[in-house]
Amino acid sequence: MIKYDGVARNVVIPNGITAIVEEAFPDNIWIKSVTIPYGVTIIDYGAFENCTSLEDVIIPDSVEEIGMYAFDGCESLEEVTLNKNITTIEENTFYYCRSLKSIIIPDKVTSIGEYAFYMCESLEKVTMSKGLKSIGESAFSECRNLKSVEIPSEVEVIEDAFDDDCEIIKIAVVKDPVGMKAERTSDEEMGLQQKDIINEIETDDTILF
Repeated sequence: MIKYDGVARNVVIPNGITAIVEEAFPDNIWIKSVTIPYGVTIIDYGAFENCTSLEDVIIPDSVEEIGMYAFDGCESLEEVTLNKNITTIEENTFYYCRSLKSIIIPDKVTSIGEYAFYMCESLEKVTMSKGLKSIGESAFSECRNLKSVEIPSEVEVIEDAFDDDCEIIKIAVVKDPVGMKAERTSDEEMGLQQKDIINEIETDDTILF
């Protein structure tokens, strides 16, 4: 797809497009919604950067990669539906999406990059991936309405990934003789610092969610 500099409010990307190229919609202040067709496999670096009027976007399951800064500065973006096949949320992907209220991280995502959701000031709820392994520096810093977040116990949380007043709650499910038992433990209860990692559960039957 070539770069677009039109003034349409609702943009429908035609079928047959397989990639939204780097900075495809640079600084476009007109677009309010984008329909991305199935078949697109990549949303490249800065594709929608500073589209300040963009309010919602649905990313189809065909997309395998979302580049750095893809939605950086989309300050009106309230809702984004991430597809189930992406494995990484890159650095600065949703930087300063100040109207974004919630996000579901798909289960195949293993890492969230530095500053991925930095200054998402309205963000209140994050549903973490079951397969998540790492959260980068300042990934959720300055998310002032995010007061608590639940993450799998094996996730490596880099220092300063969250603000100091955000309670980190580690979750694991382990097998016991009766069946499956949920364990939900805050860092305070464990006597850990906020960014420390919970002690590994010593069992071969640990299942994370």
